Amino acid sequence: QVGATDDIKIDAALAAAIASTTAHGVRFSSRAYTVNATHNLTGVSDLTLEFSPGSTLRIGSAPTGLLATRARIFSLDACARVVFRGLHVLAPLVPMVGAAEFEACIIQFYNSADCAVLDSTFDLTNIWSATYMDEGVAFQYDAAALWIKGPSALRNRMSDCVVTGGSVLYSYLGSSQATISRVTVINAPANGFGGYGNHTEWASDNVLDNCAVINYNRIGIEDWNKIRRTTIRDCHVIGSGRMGISTVGTATRVINPYVEGNPLYTGIELGSSGAVVTGGRLVLATTTPSGIIV
Repeated sequence: QVGATDDIKIDAALAAAIASTTAHGVRFSSRAYTVNATHNLTGVSDLTLEFSPGSTLRIGSAPTGLLATRARIFSLDACARVVFRGLHVLAPLVPMVGAAEFEACIIQFYNSADCAVLDSTFDLTNIWSATYMDEGVAFQYDAAALWIKGPSALRNRMSDCVVTGGSVLYSYLGSSQATISRVTVINAPANGFGGYGNHTEWASDNVLDNCAVINYNRIGIEDWNKIRRTTIRDCHVIGSGRMGISTVGTATRVINPYVEGNPLYTGIELGSSGAVVTGGRLVLATTTPSGIIV
């Protein structure tokens, strides 16, 4: 039964699996689910949420709580080895209009370790339509598929996923050793990947591997303040925007980057201490002011 009762059924299935001494997962049958509430997991370990082929999740027309303000369908706190597999999130039918929330995301891993999102798709179109200004240019607010944050957020990963109409913000507030591999971002209103670390704790030792950004409006891959020892390896950034790859963290390694298009500002910006670029290729229009800025 598609409707508000889906939230009750999802929570009941999760609670039953957590309470069981033998169950280690919940398998969602192949049908459409409508959610209007955030599903919270706290202190849960060794649980897999498996979504059957053909199953979909969509935010309904009456979201409440964190789902209404931050588009958060699943929120993990102090969990370990929780895995999402085969999740397919559809864009809301009704655009979510309101004050932009900085941490809008579909899934959050907070102080959780060894958790993963695998083989999943996220359509973030219609999630927040607020705009913000950056150096005089207006950008739509860029909601994310996944936030990984907190000093106890260790060794989390996201692999073999596609994100449309938004970004992947992969490390924040002291998280470390996150691996994002084989993730493609298409038509991001602002950044494709944003490695935000600008808070009290450093985000460290994160890896982007074999990822792609296709058509973006601001920065393809952004490695910002309070980040150190990021590795960006074999990643492609194709489209337009202000910059292809921007590193402002500490000792970032960019290995075999490929940047193509007509970014407004530069192909690669090295604004960090100890940044290293090895190999790679830039294919830029003549109107782009700089290929690489140090």
